[in-house]
Amino acid sequence: MNSEALYYILANVVAIITLVCLFIGNFNNGDYHYKQYSMNHLLIAVICLCGQDIFWTLVDNEIILKNNLIFIFANYLMFLAILYVCASWLCYTQTINGKNDNRFVKRVKIIIAFYASLAIILAPILFFLRDFWIQDGVPSIGLYFIIYGIGFISFLAITSMSFKFAAQRENYVHKKTYIINALAPIVALGFGLIQIFIVELPLMCAGLSITMLLLVMSSMSFQNITDPLTGLMNRNGLNKAIDHLEESSKMHEHEHLIIMVDLNDFKHQNDTLGHLKGDEILVNFAAAIRKYSNITQKKTILCRYGGDEFLIIVKNADKTSANEFKTTLAKLLSENEDTKDIRFAAGCVMWSGTLSTFDSQLSVADELMYQEKEISKHLN
Repeated sequence: MNSEALYYILANVVAIITLVCLFIGNFNNGDYHYKQYSMNHLLIAVICLCGQDIFWTLVDNEIILKNNLIFIFANYLMFLAILYVCASWLCYTQTINGKNDNRFVKRVKIIIAFYASLAIILAPILFFLRDFWIQDGVPSIGLYFIIYGIGFISFLAITSMSFKFAAQRENYVHKKTYIINALAPIVALGFGLIQIFIVELPLMCAGLSITMLLLVMSSMSFQNITDPLTGLMNRNGLNKAIDHLEESSKMHEHEHLIIMVDLNDFKHQNDTLGHLKGDEILVNFAAAIRKYSNITQKKTILCRYGGDEFLIIVKNADKTSANEFKTTLAKLLSENEDTKDIRFAAGCVMWSGTLSTFDSQLSVADELMYQEKEISKHLN
């Protein structure tokens, strides 16, 4: 074995060891079922890709018998590994926020069916026409275009999708995770493209290792600031968000609206219908708050403050935003079969954005919320 091939193989071995460590860490620390599952598949897919790169190196350096059939086989395995990476990464992109809508499983089936179809369609094209793709022992540019083209297009789709989700996020802390996922494919593509022109350097495995490390670190950071049930921010995330908001408020002197929301009769429903039904109510209510955040023209911070209490901060708002929130949220709840029976009380108060006054204003909003709750009890 020549030194160049050995160096290439060892680089992939190091990458595989690194990725296995990331896989073990994610497997032991994941908080969300779908998100952990998707990330695990992504890590396994990249491990397979690095392993296949070792096999490709052995064939290319004729350490394993090299002929047109075996070389096509090595490239087809590479193609399968790339498809696995693309499918896993697309699924992971839809699970970043930790919660998934009812269409998630359907979308996953479509993604798997699409990439499986590509694998089936390409097999006869490569194997039966292998002499066309490889002439005089040299692979054609068309072969590499087919092998890597789908991956290139898929990575661009992941980047585009992630930037779109980042623009829709309700707070900058969650947005950062989507931006990292958007930039990660660009890093991987950059290393991969360089390797195409400088074949002797094992840059693909290095780029993928760095990319996966960034994604896992971002995912773990996200879990630290996110409520595992609803996918909204927890109090850790809220503290980070209001720190950031204070800095922007100092520069622009805008006021914000603090809204404390509590579900009516939730304890009774939780006790009579069961905790699983109670969790479902909380998840559905959180989804309605997200819909409000997406349709309002103002930026929002959404937090599950504790139990059945939720905190919404509407940035750069005025007092009319309070009535808009109540009206819009009530309408969103009534339009959905799963949430039409949910009732809530809300206390709203303006806040200057200074951290020193946040707790006092939050207490005022909390008191107003309980006053509205008591009025609702007497009316019913």
